[in-house]
Formats: sequence, structure tokens, C-alpha cells
Amino acid sequence: YMFVLAFYKGYTLEYPRGKWSLEVFLLAVMAVMQQLRFFFGHWACEVGFCRDVCAFSWLNSAVLLGLLYFIHFQAYLLPLDAALLVVALSSALIESFCGLAAVAQVVRLRQPTATDAFALALAVLSVVLVCGLHLAPELTLPWLPVRHHKR
Repeated sequence: YMFVLAFYKGYTLEYPRGKWSLEVFLLAVMAVMQQLRFFFGHWACEVGFCRDVCAFSWLNSAVLLGLLYFIHFQAYLLPLDAALLVVALSSALIESFCGLAAVAQVVRLRQPTATDAFALALAVLSVVLVCGLHLAPELTLPWLPVRHHKR
């Protein structure tokens, strides 16, 4: 649906120079990343190897960053775009937390080497940072008064 909406917006709306091609390219890259993410997620659940869990978590982080780009920075955000992106982002966040549970299971059931432990820590850190990047603007409290200090 995102490709159809991108081509519709490219046909009907005037984009800044180079922005439309960038967004279509990002959609194509995200489609490939989604397939890779599904592949590594399947094998992470089936076998539970460290490399599969790490690849799944890193691809989750990359997909979340792409979805955040489309929510906050794309040239035109239609209401249908917003609805689709909220569903996609919510499901990717849930899958990211499932990936974190898989990391915990790998650490508990397999004895990871130092390299595996470092890769797992980077995978967890990438997911936490991207989730924090998404939630940070949502957690600001605009209704609290801001105190200005006099000099």
C-alpha cells in the first residue's frame, strides 16, 4: 500500500527536488529489510542462534528508523499513510520486544562467547535506543509549566 500511496502522491503532489525518489528508494529498501527480518526472525525462533537473533534485532532497529522517518519527515503525510504507519510501527515495536525476549533466551540457554555477548549487547542497545528515540517526544510533558530563571 505504501508504494501505491507513494506513486499517487508523486503523481498528484509537487515534491521538493529529489525527495520523491529518495522516499520510493527507502520504501524499496524497507521491503527488502522486512523480508530479511522475517527470515532471521523465523530462524531465531526455530534454532535460537546468536547471529539470527542479532540480525533480527538489528534489522528491527533499521525498520523502526525507516518507519520513524516516514512518520516524522516524509514530504506529505496523508491520513491513510498515518494509519498504516501507526499499525506498522506498533507491530514492529512489539516484534522488537519479542526479539529482546529471544536475546534473553539465547543468553540463558546457550553459553555465548565474548564476541556473541558483545553482539547481543549491541543488538539490545540498538533496539532500546531506537525505541527511546520514538518514545522521547511522546514522553515530554507539555502541560507542565516551564520555569524561567532570572539572571
